[in-house]
Amino acid sequence: MISAEQSPNKFTSILKSIFVKPFKSKRKNQKNSQLSSQKQPQQQSQLSTQKQSQQQIQVQNHNQTQNISQFKSNKQSKSDSSFELVYFPITARAQTTRTMLSLADANWKNRVPQWPQEKESMPFGRLPQLNESRPDGSKFSLVESAAIERYLAREYGFLPSDIQTAAKLEAYVLQISDSYDAFIHHAVKTRTAESHDAMVEQFKFLFSRHEPILASNPSGHYHGDSISYPDIVLYTLYNQAKDANSADLFNNNECPNIMKLVTRMDANPKIAAAIAAVA
Repeated sequence: MISAEQSPNKFTSILKSIFVKPFKSKRKNQKNSQLSSQKQPQQQSQLSTQKQSQQQIQVQNHNQTQNISQFKSNKQSKSDSSFELVYFPITARAQTTRTMLSLADANWKNRVPQWPQEKESMPFGRLPQLNESRPDGSKFSLVESAAIERYLAREYGFLPSDIQTAAKLEAYVLQISDSYDAFIHHAVKTRTAESHDAMVEQFKFLFSRHEPILASNPSGHYHGDSISYPDIVLYTLYNQAKDANSADLFNNNECPNIMKLVTRMDANPKIAAAIAAVA
């Protein structure tokens, strides 16, 4: 046996190994247990948050998939719709609508009404009227040329999905319509010197504002690199002025970019087919 007197250092060392180390180990285990207890709720909270985030992402992806599927379904349904355009065998207020339907390769026909017998059956007593028959058997009717044009422009992509860009293009359309109204007022209604001068002034204003718009786009269109709503409305104005022997209102000196656009559209066979489909 080792006595404290014989080997105090060794004896002290043994006592420490018996009493001190287990005590430290016990305290260390308690501390580790406390840390583990503290970390466990944090880890559970983090796991719960991660799980919620994953669930939210899954829901968002599911919703996006549903939206895309619904969008495709609507487009497919629209492409399968058939249209009847009720209007007289002239271009006038129906040319833009016919052009959209033809460019979109829609299933459509023009019906000449019995007039004035059908006048009372029209919602506002005037034409054109668009009648749509959908694949599911449902029907939809719309009157007023501007409303019909905007409806088809959105359905067939002649207006972009971005609402601000679409609003700008519609503003161009409305401004072109001022010149169209001045043209109709002179060519169809009054044919006076005063109405002619007013028409010419309106066209000059149109050229001064729309030439820079077309010049700023390398494609020569109002938007993007393809035909959009204002392109069609501008061509309608040009074509009807040409038919009324007023083609000299448009010329390369005053409106070279406009002439470039309408000349290109003049050669489009689908547009030619739309103009020919008046009976």
